[in-house]
Amino acid sequence: MNPLWPDYANLFLVVYMQQVGMIDWLTLWLDASLLDRKSMHRVLKNADRVQRINGLTGEIQWESAVREHIRSDDHNVTVNFGSRLQIQGSPARVVSAHNVFGSLDIQECAKQMILFVAKHHSMIIPSDLKMWSCSRIDVTQNFDMGSLAQAQQAVDYLKPLKCGRQKTSTFDTSVIWGRGSTLHKGKAYLKGPQLRELVTKNNARVSDEELAKADRLLRLEYSMCRGLIRRIRESTGKNWYDFTPDFLLFHHSDYFSKFISTIEVVDMCNILERLLNNVGSDEGQIPTEGRARAAYRCYTDIRSRGLHITKQDYRKATWYDHLKHLRSIGLADADLQPSNVVPLRRRQIFLDQPVSSWDQINLA
Repeated sequence: MNPLWPDYANLFLVVYMQQVGMIDWLTLWLDASLLDRKSMHRVLKNADRVQRINGLTGEIQWESAVREHIRSDDHNVTVNFGSRLQIQGSPARVVSAHNVFGSLDIQECAKQMILFVAKHHSMIIPSDLKMWSCSRIDVTQNFDMGSLAQAQQAVDYLKPLKCGRQKTSTFDTSVIWGRGSTLHKGKAYLKGPQLRELVTKNNARVSDEELAKADRLLRLEYSMCRGLIRRIRESTGKNWYDFTPDFLLFHHSDYFSKFISTIEVVDMCNILERLLNNVGSDEGQIPTEGRARAAYRCYTDIRSRGLHITKQDYRKATWYDHLKHLRSIGLADADLQPSNVVPLRRRQIFLDQPVSSWDQINLA
């Protein structure tokens, strides 16, 4: 049990899909042959360059323009000119002094970033998104947890959880799943401490009141990477610029729902009632009352002794049947973790209402 929050060790997080969120990162690229040659030559002529020189002959073996960082908040918008033009960064940082809130309109976000770079370099860059490719899209939702301490408890709760085969990386105020994946990855973190650090470094501009509000925010960030974007295009014909807010939030919700509970109970004895109510012959139901009660006994064993110890007492097929029945009533892997083993009541934190502006966060 985590000593930092023993009273909340069996906390549940409830995530609902809402029409609230933002695109927090885009990586876009365009074939350089589609750019105006004169403008391209002018930009490259003035750009810093990296060379590899043969130490014996002094011959330049290759030369490349370095990536340029256009400061636009805590993370720079990065531009790289070469065989292709690559732009990456946060659309929200382009139009605001911070990236706490933003838009889910992927076409508008992409065009804002392209226009930002075009103005910076005083050059014409094609804005037809069909000419561009995209290799990363971050979709983020903010949740008002009520306080920094409560937001930290939620992050601590998530740290021991696994998301399929993806590796979990934990830090003081964040947890990352699938780091380095070419398909997708997830991240939960505290916005307040991050924003305060940026303000200290003069990389963000917010008021004291906004800083206090940011301290209450827990962020769930889902990254769609090049492999998934390509797979979607090949299987459905849907290109990245056709991804609607609904589509992006569906993938966000689908990813996090795999290990964040959707159950809405306060008294743990409600588990048995839910299991019995799910007895039936339809798909996703439990075949008999006996199996429902057996699944409940397995659940209480897990809560009292831990997942791995309890697993040793069951045959493999029986064990996975019990887990299937428990998941059929909304329990997620988060509810079966050893760190959540407590015999009494739990405290529940709802993540059912993501916030989209400072005005929705009430400090009173």
